[in-house]
Amino acid sequence: MSRYKSKNEGLTFNLGRGRSNRSHWIFIAVLVFVIILVPIYGITLRYDVGIMVRFVFSTMGDICLTIGILVTFFTVIFSLFSKHIYFKSFILGIVLIWIGAFLTDTQFNIFGYLFGHNSPPQGYY
Repeated sequence: MSRYKSKNEGLTFNLGRGRSNRSHWIFIAVLVFVIILVPIYGITLRYDVGIMVRFVFSTMGDICLTIGILVTFFTVIFSLFSKHIYFKSFILGIVLIWIGAFLTDTQFNIFGYLFGHNSPPQGYY
């Protein structure tokens, strides 16, 4: 056995036409789906996707609210009973509460600042 490779060894690439034919069929199937089924079921599909996305963001908001409230509570308790004041944890808890309030459309009033408050749109009334 030699340490050097012969000319026949190495990388080979198979550039056959088998995969390109499959990709054409996939493209045609997607095109038929878009042309035929989307006009019929498009409106309900839009609402179903909207409900699913709203559920996902609402769940993420609930998780952020829960973790933020717990982090803020324990940070205040630990700061009261120790010599250190944990600003990073307190800020993290406040930011998590703010993100959770934004995602779930709830409102909190902490130190006179209203979290989750959606201001009305600018324009004529």
